[in-house]
Amino acid sequence: MTKKADKNKPDKEYSLKELIDFTQHALISEDKNLQKKVWKYINCNEGMWPWIRAGILVRAYEAADAKGREEFCMINIQSLVEYKALKPLKKTFTDKETGIEYRQFKYKNGRIERIPMATEGMCKLAYDTALNKKFLGDYVTFHSSGQSEPVEEYILDTQEKVDDYNAGKWFKKWYIKDKEQSPSSK
Repeated sequence: MTKKADKNKPDKEYSLKELIDFTQHALISEDKNLQKKVWKYINCNEGMWPWIRAGILVRAYEAADAKGREEFCMINIQSLVEYKALKPLKKTFTDKETGIEYRQFKYKNGRIERIPMATEGMCKLAYDTALNKKFLGDYVTFHSSGQSEPVEEYILDTQEKVDDYNAGKWFKKWYIKDKEQSPSSK
């Protein structure tokens, strides 16, 4: 008895990177029919397509300049505003240290989300640094896979904690120390 080849199964298994490459090339090709078919697959949530979609988004964000990254952030924020999870605040916030201006949005729980406004000549790294910067009263939030609600939250309630967070020292200095001192770790 011989096995018949499945017409729908590829001759070779492709890596996620290769699938993302193929999809990206199809999207930027001049073949409108191919683009239409690829968009149909990108929008389905079966098999590898959610991962391919995520890979395409990551590549697009990585290729974007500061203004493009701001636009990416605002697309996400806009959807949260439409779902009434966030409310835009009229007053902007200016970082006194850098002079970067931020749009502000308030969650229902009172927390503030800030999106930096890209300036002329701002590079990607400067934008990402501004986007990830924390200020006094901000929270550091940890999530677990598959959960939308935070697992742990820590308030940056002193300038020392804020400075350590922005310098990349907070986790080791404050989070680990807190875990070692908590009653549940003993």
